[in-house]
Amino acid sequence: MNLWDAGNFATAGAGWYRVRVRARGRDAGEVRAGDESVEEHFVSVWPGPPRPDVVHRADDAFARAHYDPGRLPGLPVHP
Repeated sequence: MNLWDAGNFATAGAGWYRVRVRARGRDAGEVRAGDESVEEHFVSVWPGPPRPDVVHRADDAFARAHYDPGRLPGLPVHP
């Protein structure tokens, strides 16, 4: 998959957008073998001004290994 496979999320035109990403099955993917995908992602995109990052849950093994709640949020990407 490349950048263009996802399509254009800027359905309201130029400007700021917010993004919410959810993932599930990340731990199950570690124990499964073969080509069967068990990890799922859901991405929501909507027009809105930049706001600080909010992490609602980070309770799988991947998050516990990689998520640092003390890390400062990244800067917004200017449209």
